[in-house]
Amino acid sequence: MSKKKIYIAGKISGLTLSQYEENFKIAATKLLDLGFKPVSPIINPNEVEFQNFMWVDWIIRGIQLLGGCDGIYLQSNWIDSAGARIEKAIAEMLKKRGEFLIIEEEDETEW
Repeated sequence: MSKKKIYIAGKISGLTLSQYEENFKIAATKLLDLGFKPVSPIINPNEVEFQNFMWVDWIIRGIQLLGGCDGIYLQSNWIDSAGARIEKAIAEMLKKRGEFLIIEEEDETEW
């Protein structure tokens, strides 16, 4: 049986690269420890294809990734992110259509 893929959502805008990379890394480690396969929207954000992305491009990319997952992991700072709020709303719609996990992190993220 393959591992369930869980999309990681959380605040990016307003944080430094090192802050949000650390937050997403911590979330990915937690998901791996729980037996899931983490899917992060920030993998390789500096690759050439992403260098000219605008905010809406990142949202579209995130939604595409989310659509291929079995659930979403909401970092504790998700409420402070317009993008993560959009992703949560889509996850709630997916949950109504079938089995879709929504996992909320306890409030322990530093940033």
